[in-house]
Amino acid sequence: MKLQILILYVFVCLSLKGISQTCVVPGSLVSVNNMFTEKYDYLVFKFLKPHTDKGFFSKTSAVFFPKANSNKNTNHKITFNNVANFCYNKVNVSAPTKRLLNFKVDQQNDHMVSYVFELAEGKKIMGHYVYKHHGFYIVKVRIE
Repeated sequence: MKLQILILYVFVCLSLKGISQTCVVPGSLVSVNNMFTEKYDYLVFKFLKPHTDKGFFSKTSAVFFPKANSNKNTNHKITFNNVANFCYNKVNVSAPTKRLLNFKVDQQNDHMVSYVFELAEGKKIMGHYVYKHHGFYIVKVRIE
């Protein structure tokens, strides 16, 4: 009985170690969330340092958000390359807000991820900031 408990304990510890390792590799995407204030919405992508890709934007069609075809909402895409690992248990984007109406993962391949999001009519991406903070590389997108 003690041997079975010991084997089970070792198995659980090794499994948890394997799961947790992906979120400590430099360059891992640790979390994705949004914040909002009275004037702005922010999309925040947090990577473990070192990471050098600030992401690139492109406009996208209304395939992801069909309601955008019928109104003047705009669809955007941000893509990150050189992502070591993905910690998707920490994606916490609450939508809709007054500016950010929808958010989805578009594509995830080896070392690449892209997200699509829908902005309300007249709202724009007004800032794209990168900074380092306590071992993290943070990409922040400001929406007005």
